[in-house]
Amino acid sequence: MLTVALVGRPNVGKYNLFNRLSGKRLAIVEETSGVTRDRLYATVTHDGVSFRLIDTGGLVTDPDALEKHITKQTDIAVAEADLILFLVSAQDGRTPMDDVVASKLRTLGKPVWLVVNKADNEKFKDSWADFCAYEFSPTMTISAMHAIGTDELLDRLLHEASLFEDEEEEKENKDEAYCAVAFVGKPNAGKSSLTNALAGFERSIVSDIPGTTRDNVDTL
Repeated sequence: MLTVALVGRPNVGKYNLFNRLSGKRLAIVEETSGVTRDRLYATVTHDGVSFRLIDTGGLVTDPDALEKHITKQTDIAVAEADLILFLVSAQDGRTPMDDVVASKLRTLGKPVWLVVNKADNEKFKDSWADFCAYEFSPTMTISAMHAIGTDELLDRLLHEASLFEDEEEEKENKDEAYCAVAFVGKPNAGKSSLTNALAGFERSIVSDIPGTTRDNVDTL
């Protein structure tokens, strides 16, 4: 299954786009930066074609202790991804942090699509021009909040997924059944540590800060 990662600085609308493409409210949507911390997964299926979508936390310069964990989670998502959607904000224009993210993505040798989000009205229709120097292709101008241009983006992703999909592997996956187990408890009881120990890799951020895990985090 094609794996697509959403990457960008804080507050460019990654969580809105994640929810829009997945068709579910899986990511917490807030104006406060740093809400999304762990990477989130969703399987997007349409007309029998599926791809896996990963939401990541915002990348920042000079990260503090918690933000370093967020950066590591993003690095893991990027390593897993076959395709990266680099989100920027039409309303903010090009920023120094966008430049940092673009430079990082350029070294990966993976396909990067530039998605200019928050183009909520006509005055932002040409905002993509601010980001031409990045030379990522294709470039799409959308508003995830208002569902402008998101259908075209989804169609392009499904086309990529159809080229990538292995039909025999898909049939095998449909035959598998899983037992769902939920870890519940008060803050700092060690739920994230237990998740990582059983998964065998760093699935969740582990920190002494209460409330580090905010979204529902799942893994096989």
